Amino acid sequence: MRQEENGLVDGWVRRAVVPDPAAVVRLTSTEARRVMLEEIVSARDSVVDEDHRSGTKRRAVLVAVAAAAVTGAGVWAVKADDLARPPVANRPTPVDSGLDRYRASDQPFFEALRPSEAMSMVPPPGTLEAAFAKATATVIARVAAVNIGRILHDLQFADVELHVHEVLRGSLRPELNGVVRVEFPAAFLPGDINPVLDRMRSRLPENPAVWLLRWNGEPPPTRKPGAPIQDPTADLSRYKLVHPTCGVFAQGADHVIAATAPSSYPAYRAQKEGEQFALLSELADRARQ
Repeated sequence: MRQEENGLVDGWVRRAVVPDPAAVVRLTSTEARRVMLEEIVSARDSVVDEDHRSGTKRRAVLVAVAAAAVTGAGVWAVKADDLARPPVANRPTPVDSGLDRYRASDQPFFEALRPSEAMSMVPPPGTLEAAFAKATATVIARVAAVNIGRILHDLQFADVELHVHEVLRGSLRPELNGVVRVEFPAAFLPGDINPVLDRMRSRLPENPAVWLLRWNGEPPPTRKPGAPIQDPTADLSRYKLVHPTCGVFAQGADHVIAATAPSSYPAYRAQKEGEQFALLSELADRARQ
């Protein structure tokens, strides 16, 4: 590019000067405009004013001018709400954004995992903190697949395979090499499990959820004297929920919901506490503490 234009751009960037868009447009070299964009965008977060709000606005203007350097547009083309956006580093990650997005179409999947009242008679954790403590790992995860699981006596299980985005608390079992399968009782023999699986597979949830998982090899919190520490019938390659009423939290229409909790009785204990959050990302932050 021309030497004088190179010097002009270098001076703007070095002194963090907000140039007149008209002066930028007059640059005849496309290379000069490209450099202007790269340099100002890379330097925008280092521009600090004594007044934070002024500094935020100034960074936004620098980005706008950098865009003008490439497109030839003026600062007036920038949307007003862009000036109020937080710095990129402070914005939620794509996973967090998905956490707080409600999709009614995700709910039927979890409804298929809700147990009968008889199977949910085990008392749930008394608080959300107790539920986190009971979990081997609390994770942000998406459903990746649903498969036929094992058969224990006359009970058939469904395996829900998860793609884990983040471990919020605890840790996954290292011997499972990152494979996370959660088993759910799905049907009793001689009933057919396939209609249940077909219903679940018809539309997997698009959004991630917060899953409180307990490895099947964890010893029960209480057991009879002389009973084995580990359940001899447990499949050690799988996890289960800490409890149906507080094992999966998802974003609802106006607050967090316990997705696999039976709807036949009101929320209480850990479920009630979890459902008091407006946003699932807030519950995730609580788990990280």
